[in-house]
Amino acid sequence: MIKPLAHESIYSPEHKMKMEKFDIDKQSKEMPFSVPDGYFDKLEEEILAQTVGTTKHISLWQRMKPFAYAAAMIIGVMFITRQAVYMTRNANAFGEATALNEEAAADSTLHQMVLDEMDEDQLVEFLIADAN
Repeated sequence: MIKPLAHESIYSPEHKMKMEKFDIDKQSKEMPFSVPDGYFDKLEEEILAQTVGTTKHISLWQRMKPFAYAAAMIIGVMFITRQAVYMTRNANAFGEATALNEEAAADSTLHQMVLDEMDEDQLVEFLIADAN
């Protein structure tokens, strides 16, 4: 991109005018929009002619929809609450089961370490003593 020289301006004169401060007192006082003659005189009559005598049929579903949504929301809250209670109760049982599993795994590891360090004669003596 080529930069302009310091004394050159990159803005056109029209752009500079738009950038100047807006002064409402300098603006024209006449209204830029117009309404057809007699428009508001006939407006009320036309609206009433289009709306009087028309009935809107509201279906049963339209009347029951708010109640159905409320019932669905209540069922959802009950389900979430039930799941939270169930998970809280089972968390304690799960914690106890996990502790038992960890203890059994530690015992199994200890037995394996002891068995790895025994020779055959010691293992046979251990099994005979354990059988009695």
